[in-house]
Parts: sequence; C-alpha cells; structure tokens
Amino acid sequence: MHKRLKRRPGLRTWKVFDDNMDVHETFSSLSESSLPSSVKNIFRPTMWPSECDDDLPLERCMRLYPQDQNTGGFFVAVLRKVHTRACMCVCV
Repeated sequence: MHKRLKRRPGLRTWKVFDDNMDVHETFSSLSESSLPSSVKNIFRPTMWPSECDDDLPLERCMRLYPQDQNTGGFFVAVLRKVHTRACMCVCV
C-alpha cells in the first residue's frame, strides 16, 4: 500500500437518504412513508446495514474519497470465498 494514499476505514453502519435528504432508518420505515411508489421502488432492503453480517470485518475495507487526494472516489475490499453458504437470506 502506498504510504501517501489517504484512506478511511470501512463502515459498519450508515444512513440511507431519499432525494429530499430525509433519513429512513429501515426498509420497513421507507415502505410506510408517504413517498410516491416510483421513488420507493428505487430502494432495496440490501441498501441498509444487515444485522446478519455482524461478524464481517467491514472496518478492514478502505474508502478513498475524491476530496482527500484529488482523485475519484473508490471503495476497496478483498473478497475470498471460503465456503458456500447454505442460505442467502436478507435480514430486514
């Protein structure tokens, strides 16, 4: 890793905003909101942090912001498949 590369750790939690900059805490709260269906259909349950993946070391990922070093923004993670999951479920 380049010593002068400015990077930030990955996140375990984040907020999901709509176009009006209103925060939606969960996918369920978005579904109950008064937003038009055309806007609600853009959002997916996987856009919110999953409680199922608390064991994933997301803080080991790197986020590279364009304003930190006058570049484009990037998210860097190394993925290694160690076994096949029996069930790919989405926690909502």
